Amino acid sequence: MKKKQLIAPEEVYDFLKVIWFDYETESNYENLSLMVYTLSDPDCVRWLSENMEFGNEEQLSLLNKKYRWEDGDELPEWLESPKHRLLLISELLERNLR
Repeated sequence: MKKKQLIAPEEVYDFLKVIWFDYETESNYENLSLMVYTLSDPDCVRWLSENMEFGNEEQLSLLNKKYRWEDGDELPEWLESPKHRLLLISELLERNLR
């Protein structure tokens, strides 16, 4: 079976997994609802930025090694576009609602 191409650059998923470690495999509807709500919020990037320090430490370490990112640095510019975030929501629901 062919793996479906991802909508966003790999970097975006790496950042989202700091807050939602199981972002790509989440099946709990309450958690999916929270992800959709957050991604659709106009303040999404600000909220993510402010909460990165509370995220998964292993994933934060990966960001530092892979992208030289540290808490307080900017998130990927790709996330700033509402259209891009809507595409992520669509992909998230398509993949995880079964």
